[in-house]
Amino acid sequence: MDIQFHRTEADYVSAQTAWLLRHPLAIGRSIIPLAGLALALVIVPIRFVLHRASWQELLAVLAWTGWPVLSYFWVRRRWRKIFAKSHQESVDVSATIDERGVTLSSQGEQKTHAWVGFSRIYESSRVVVLEKGDGDFIYLPKRAMNAGQRGEFQHLASSAATCKVRLASPLA
Repeated sequence: MDIQFHRTEADYVSAQTAWLLRHPLAIGRSIIPLAGLALALVIVPIRFVLHRASWQELLAVLAWTGWPVLSYFWVRRRWRKIFAKSHQESVDVSATIDERGVTLSSQGEQKTHAWVGFSRIYESSRVVVLEKGDGDFIYLPKRAMNAGQRGEFQHLASSAATCKVRLASPLA
């Protein structure tokens, strides 16, 4: 099965978000300065909460709930900048999916990713993410596949992969 597509910023961000949802602790590793700020915003109010209640409790709750949300938006902004600097949007990509794995070809370069190299395969609303481990993954946009190709992809991924495969029905 062959598919062709252009990489888009929305697909890139969707793939990064899908990966992050399955690895939520990774956000803390990439945002050390924000983690320090969050700890300061939490520890100081908690110290005062032990002696008095009221606005300090509210500040502590806001810090605990606001930090992950703000961190996500900060990371999402960074992903958009990374994609913009990579100049991938104008590149034609061709993917060949067969019993051996996924072969990506673009700008005269070709790389094959064997099914055994993937630890997990899952999807978001826009892309299918093929995770290789340690934050390394590739993604294929769903918009480049019709229902028949999605069904064939699901069959190949489920039968050949030695990893966790979580894909919706191709007609969904």
